[in-house]
Amino acid sequence: MKSPFEDTRLRQQTLKLIEFQRQGTFLASPNDPEQDAPPIPTIKELGLRRARYPYDYEADWGRFKMDYSASALILMNGIPPVEWTPQPVLQLATAIVHPDCITLRAEDGSDPGLALDLRQEENDYRFLRRINALLRSDHQTYVIWKLEWPEDDAALETLSIANDSAMIFASSAVWSPDDSQLVAALAASPSKELLTAIRATLANNNGRGWISIKGRSHNTYVRGAKRGFIHVSSSLAKANAAGTSAALLHPLSGNPQEEREDHFYVIAAPGEALPAKFNERLALAIAWPTQPAWAEYLLQAGQEADLVQPLPIAGSDFAAALRAVKDDTGWEAVISQGLKSGAISI
Repeated sequence: MKSPFEDTRLRQQTLKLIEFQRQGTFLASPNDPEQDAPPIPTIKELGLRRARYPYDYEADWGRFKMDYSASALILMNGIPPVEWTPQPVLQLATAIVHPDCITLRAEDGSDPGLALDLRQEENDYRFLRRINALLRSDHQTYVIWKLEWPEDDAALETLSIANDSAMIFASSAVWSPDDSQLVAALAASPSKELLTAIRATLANNNGRGWISIKGRSHNTYVRGAKRGFIHVSSSLAKANAAGTSAALLHPLSGNPQEEREDHFYVIAAPGEALPAKFNERLALAIAWPTQPAWAEYLLQAGQEADLVQPLPIAGSDFAAALRAVKDDTGWEAVISQGLKSGAISI
């Protein structure tokens, strides 16, 4: 089962909006509808214009100030047009991602009875944005901050990892399609020789050795990393079974400071905080200093900027995995934009 994807920054911003709304405050979004505006009226829809200090925007009927904690404009004085009142209170919800559609579950656990004809064709963060944009265009008040995938028997899938002469089996695997690389696997082999043969192909230096990863719902090919994989193996005798079990990790899943490649991998085990682990690795990989409090922002903004890519996972032994680029210029832009917008601070 794939682990839930959460945008906790969006959740906190929406909770702030809800707090204002319950106090009777009229809100407006500074973003265009195409730019992640929540389901409240925008500057363009309200016909607002720039105002003089101490206000930020105004219309003939009222003046607004920006609240950066909520990323929204607050009506400080005036009365909004009747067609925009009363303003419905927003609701947080989770999207349940099915193969051919999504359903919603409200924060209070209730079922809104909504089903959207959507299929996931992009990374989790962009899919979340597409869902919210569709809900807004349909004049729904729900804000989706979390994606979940229903439980099925995919976690029980047995994978084969094979070269042209040897095959072992794995309960879980992670790979990077862009690089054609196996990133991690928990495998078992009836003999050490078969495991050694697979590891040798993964570490080949000629670039011609290919490994297949196949299961009931997965079929992909990876090539050698031209270096030895990090591995830990043990005998299955203690479990009254013959053979050897092994954990295989790509060398780029370690300290990125020790590697010359322009990218690195991050793998999170179940229960491990992916944003924090990613932020620790990123701090070692780029020239710009980061702070622990920036972890969630950097992970989400990095995906938007195509600097971070979630990796496919088969099985349940790995909670999440990422491929991240060591692009100092790109990360400088992400950090600068975050500081400018108030999403992060020093």
